[in-house]
Amino acid sequence: MRRLWLKKAPQAKFPTPQSWPIAAAPPRAASYSGVWHARQDSIQQIGGYNDLYDKVFYYATSMDKDKFEFTSGGTDYVLWAWKGNYLNLGAGAELGIYSSKSGILGRVDVSSPSPDHWLADTGLSMPMTLLLKDAQGNTVFDYRPGGSSWWITGFNPFRQGMRASDLTATYTINFSGFKNLYDDFLKSKDYIENASRWSIDPNNKYILTLKF
Repeated sequence: MRRLWLKKAPQAKFPTPQSWPIAAAPPRAASYSGVWHARQDSIQQIGGYNDLYDKVFYYATSMDKDKFEFTSGGTDYVLWAWKGNYLNLGAGAELGIYSSKSGILGRVDVSSPSPDHWLADTGLSMPMTLLLKDAQGNTVFDYRPGGSSWWITGFNPFRQGMRASDLTATYTINFSGFKNLYDDFLKSKDYIENASRWSIDPNNKYILTLKF
């Protein structure tokens, strides 16, 4: 299980268990700066996600979320973003793309058993970046992993006790490999009603930036 959630990078440092604010298993991967990131082959790709998890997250700590649903080629999709206080993981943020149809570990094609439950599909991976800043404009982390991600995350355990309202997350998504998804997302109600929160890269229209 230790290898299923987070990806290890060498020379990472993390506070000792005695310094954690809650009793929990330690995170299992870190960048050189001590910021932790989820593995792309983590167990979460099997379970998917739904609003019930958000309710638990909301009542357990300080969090904020943003989600944008759209349809493309007969399949429903959602871009789901989070930021907040991740308890012993510290200040953090995430963004993932989910669909109503998926492939488990790239082998078995399935459809969601409920319109309220979303499935992870690693085949939707695309280049993403994630920047998180505090209310004073200080960088909590700036994650530019290279390659492609279906779920980008970052957690800084050295920034404890922060509220979601004190954090600003900036996400970029490069749809160059999924131009149909890009076109249909820009036509969607959720995008049109929230277009002021998104920006389009002037040098590559397929790179979208969300800031919240």
